[in-house]
Amino acid sequence: MSEFSFTDHSHRRFNPLTQSWVLCSPHRAKRPWLGQTEESATDERPTFDPKCYLCPGNTRATGTRNEQYTSTYVFTNDYAAVHENQPMCTHEDIEQVAGSSANDLFHVESVCGTCKVVCFSPRHDLTLPELCVREIIQVVCAWQQVYTELSANPEIKYVQLFENKGAAMGCSNPHPHGQAWALSHVPSEPAQEISSFRAYRQTHGACLLCSYVAAELVNSKTESTNRIIVQNDSFMVVVPFWAVWPFEAMIVAKQHTQSISDLSDAMAWDLASAMRELTIRYDNLFECSFPYSMGLHQAPTATYEDGVCCHLHLHFYPPLLRSAEVRKFLVGFEMMAEPQRDLTAEQAAARLAMTGISAAEDANTTAFNERALELKETGPDTFMSVDLWQPSGNRGVFGGQVIGQALSAAGKTINGPFRCNSVHCYFLAAGTNTEMITYKVRRVRQGTSYCSRHVVAKQLGRVIFMAMASFQRPEPSVLSHQYEMPQVPPPESLISREAYMRAQRARLNNGLVDEAKIAEYGALPVESRAVPMPKDKRGLPINAIWLRAKGDMSSLGHVHHQCMLAYASDFALLSTSLRPFEMDAHKRYKLSMLVSLDHTVWFHEPFRADEWLLYVMESPRAASGRGLAVGRIYSRDGVLVASTAQEGVARGTDSEPDGRTLEFRNSVAKL
Repeated sequence: MSEFSFTDHSHRRFNPLTQSWVLCSPHRAKRPWLGQTEESATDERPTFDPKCYLCPGNTRATGTRNEQYTSTYVFTNDYAAVHENQPMCTHEDIEQVAGSSANDLFHVESVCGTCKVVCFSPRHDLTLPELCVREIIQVVCAWQQVYTELSANPEIKYVQLFENKGAAMGCSNPHPHGQAWALSHVPSEPAQEISSFRAYRQTHGACLLCSYVAAELVNSKTESTNRIIVQNDSFMVVVPFWAVWPFEAMIVAKQHTQSISDLSDAMAWDLASAMRELTIRYDNLFECSFPYSMGLHQAPTATYEDGVCCHLHLHFYPPLLRSAEVRKFLVGFEMMAEPQRDLTAEQAAARLAMTGISAAEDANTTAFNERALELKETGPDTFMSVDLWQPSGNRGVFGGQVIGQALSAAGKTINGPFRCNSVHCYFLAAGTNTEMITYKVRRVRQGTSYCSRHVVAKQLGRVIFMAMASFQRPEPSVLSHQYEMPQVPPPESLISREAYMRAQRARLNNGLVDEAKIAEYGALPVESRAVPMPKDKRGLPINAIWLRAKGDMSSLGHVHHQCMLAYASDFALLSTSLRPFEMDAHKRYKLSMLVSLDHTVWFHEPFRADEWLLYVMESPRAASGRGLAVGRIYSRDGVLVASTAQEGVARGTDSEPDGRTLEFRNSVAKL
């Protein structure tokens, strides 16, 4: 008799969460398929659907109009499965359906609660894997808020957060959304898990999923026992040993975390990143928009005594089996006896791990590049943003994005072969990411060689920004010279901005830059590499970085490349004026305000924003509460493609207020 093989022979696997078994029949994966197939979804949806009851500003069936939301949007389900303040079921009521001989065979409980809809994005055409990490973190934050608010009701015992994606999973509307059902009881599935958590802790003195995470981390070191698809500092994405669905996955917190409300900022970012990585791999597996049902299992509300035993995790149940057209059905034996699967968990994990995210990552990042600068025309020469980023801890939205969008608005009013040669910008007030910005373009001059556009940006009825952009028809020139590009290490030899920020945090040991902020910058559409300064130049007001837009921008016009460079030109420029003062938690000077007053970009030569560009910066002066910085941007072959200048409010406090002036006039020229 041959030796037993987990990849060839039938066996059962036990699920310690649900106390149930699953039959594994890996040899069945080789059988031909003559059953039902599904048509692949090839629909292309608009960014906004006037008939969709989830799109911003549209009216739902009840007559309620949605807000003009710009990120996530939560509202009470118009056709909720449960309701608040309904009457209790009495014994007399039970007799109406169970008869007068009602006994232990006939149990009825009244259920009250509420149901919420959580729209993930205002964009009708996107799905969760097509959102960037920064957008998914907004979904996580919405979940946290919903869980916290609903848990405050003493009648609520459990909040179930979930998403059904795709028609194959019964999703009635393709607009990206999920739901939150708050109930006066703990539903059967999480209740069974809680019972298992409690029993395991009583027997082993430890958390069931904490033990499982530790075991899977050990198993991942051997190919035959690895079930981990991807992991980060806070979460592990794994095909569970006892998986039922073909490519079922579970996202588990590595540390004992009871509910989503307990996540730190860094953990929330890691959860968003893990969700995105998994769902992108799903889409790439069969090159389709992969359907699934997803739900969070976590601690019941504070009124439930067993919350401490619970461990936050997310279940993903996708039905696809062999291709985008063939899916699994839980019927026959699975309905009458116990679940059965063909692929082993190890085989499924290997396929998902090998699938990768690169192709979808490039497409997603390119789309995000476009979305960061995307404008919606709302009237003659009037445009509105659709995306705004407000860095954590900042008093307003990112200035570079406002510059890029303003230049894009101006460019939309230009006809003919004109290219922007300069844009001069003035920041008048801080903007917020809770309300979109309106850009009004005035056609100041339309000449043969040059034309000019004036752009006014308004938000909440007030002017927050103005810009004057000049466009030139390309012409040859006899006169030409430029500053020579400095000799610096190539970008491939340097670490990423995120790694540099982590190194700085470790060196300074001050906690001013936390992991969430590092992850936030990692999610931006521009990547950068810090150029190390020679020892004799450290502490001087000089700086240099390599930067480029993520994704492939070859299909986009020159205006978009200029707008993306304008976006990126706001990185690190003004902060160059602070470099001599070493503003950290242990040094003499501490930063209290750094905001831009004005910003100018001059474009000299054509370039590709998605290719590496060297950004050289220096600060001639910082005084009177202001800092001035200028920059030069070179293509990799040494062509000066753009120049920049920026002045901003630069205020700080001095722990030794005896006065000191730093002069660097002779040092700057050495770069």
